[in-house]
Amino acid sequence: MSDSARKFPLSSAEGERPIRILLVEDNPADVRLTREMLRASKVHNDLLVAYTTEEAEDILGLPGEGAPEMDGPQPDLVLLDLNLPVKSGHDLLKEMKPHATLRRIPVVILSSSEAEEAQRMQSAFLANMSHEIRTPLTSVIGFAEAIGTEVTELELPSECPVSTHAGLIEQSGERLLKTLNGLLTLSKLEAEQMGFNAEPVDLHAEARWTAEELDAEAQEKGLDLHLETDDVRARADEGGVQIVVRNLLANAIKYTEEGGTVCVRTYREENRGVLEVEDTGIGMDPEKAVEQMGGRMKVETEKGVGSCFTVRLPSTEDASS
Repeated sequence: MSDSARKFPLSSAEGERPIRILLVEDNPADVRLTREMLRASKVHNDLLVAYTTEEAEDILGLPGEGAPEMDGPQPDLVLLDLNLPVKSGHDLLKEMKPHATLRRIPVVILSSSEAEEAQRMQSAFLANMSHEIRTPLTSVIGFAEAIGTEVTELELPSECPVSTHAGLIEQSGERLLKTLNGLLTLSKLEAEQMGFNAEPVDLHAEARWTAEELDAEAQEKGLDLHLETDDVRARADEGGVQIVVRNLLANAIKYTEEGGTVCVRTYREENRGVLEVEDTGIGMDPEKAVEQMGGRMKVETEKGVGSCFTVRLPSTEDASS
């Protein structure tokens, strides 16, 4: 067994220093996936991310003829994508080789071919599912609306439930269609094929609709889910907002213990429409959609107390438009 194999800790016990891992990867989706995998592994780690070879060189103190002057402690492990822009991962390996201290660091070469194929299959499945379900679902919504209209024109007795049932079918169908569209939008976002179209979006309505959709899940966990919303419009993409609201609220419900509280707020702050999800859980992330819509996300979290996610989106010039 080599010295590097003996020195590299496969795990770290509670109280020991975290394993310092340098991830050299230019794809944000793969960076997020690596973070999630490390979090799931329960390994106590300190992850450094370099999106280019140049950033990795700065962290490792390269290039240099003598001993490298590293920015902080030496990494215990390097996760390296070879297909990097400008300078490849091969170039970084060549620069590390002459230095004994860097040569001893284990390097794991990352290959994204299998992940890309899995992502392609997922996108194809969701696109096909969207087509197969959306067409009949649209018909169901249309028929429910037609039944409700005809029942109203017939002037049936008030105790007749047909009109109410038709309304519930239409409302439930529209909710399911929105959820389906959200799934397809999320698939495109993860595949980086998502184009956002800025338009006036009613944050209050989106927050209320999502809270109603997830209320049963919150009640099942014994959570107090409530809204504190003002009539606020933001300039954003409706599908993108749906992704953000649903992910934030679903995570808040998922990671809040029984008897906890989840609060959804919308309000105006200067030239921004603000969406806020606060919980008493352990804490959680869909920053990408927010950033692509020209917004900002702020996270305030404290272990054992909870988290507050605040999303600021560009406001519409006319709140009533």
